[in-house]
Amino acid sequence: MSAKQHQPSPPIDCDGTSTFTTDLKYDTVGAEYIVITSDKIAFGLTEFVVRHSNTLWHQATQLPNDTTPLFYLEEPAIEHSDAVRLLLDILHGYRLPSWDDDAWPSHNLILSTLKLARKHEFATPYALIVSYIHNLVDRRGEKSRHLAGMFRVATLLDDEDLATLCVSRMAEEFSLADIDVANWSPDLVVGLPIAYVWAFIRAVPMRRALGANGSVGVDIAGVENTFRASLRAVKGRP
Repeated sequence: MSAKQHQPSPPIDCDGTSTFTTDLKYDTVGAEYIVITSDKIAFGLTEFVVRHSNTLWHQATQLPNDTTPLFYLEEPAIEHSDAVRLLLDILHGYRLPSWDDDAWPSHNLILSTLKLARKHEFATPYALIVSYIHNLVDRRGEKSRHLAGMFRVATLLDDEDLATLCVSRMAEEFSLADIDVANWSPDLVVGLPIAYVWAFIRAVPMRRALGANGSVGVDIAGVENTFRASLRAVKGRP
């Protein structure tokens, strides 16, 4: 990401056309700061937003006071307009919807937004999103079709606590679509860290616990302990 002095008019290509489109919700008119995403969408930011990011605020303070900083975000995987928009929405008080709401973001969008927040040190929205996901996953007895997606998010962020919680919920629900990695769609599997996949496969068989009366229950503690122990073994931690 680079920061430059903002010119009075938007950057123009040699054919006379604008090189970016302004976001309808976060207009650049009168903005204190401007961000250009990797897919060429311009967002107007206030000082309130920029101060939430250690990296953006540091760059902003290096420029002359009489300029409007223009930040270029160039990493396509995470610095695209959808991720920036969701991050800004969260900063302005937007609350993620419930599991069964059609407006629930895809796991890829959530992952991109969290990686964007982590990269630019937006600590507040990062913590808010992760906390809300934790709360949703931890709602026992409330089935969700998003658990595998949230497990993917957790593994790619190396969030062991969230990953463990997702695994225990999947074991508790015993949905074959979730508990057998072979049933997952390719977009859920590609790029998963092998340590988490191995720990998941080892932990799942621990779900069956024989009760005193001969009934079969779910040994959540066994699942969680096996998952964490397997992760530690692969990562070389005691």
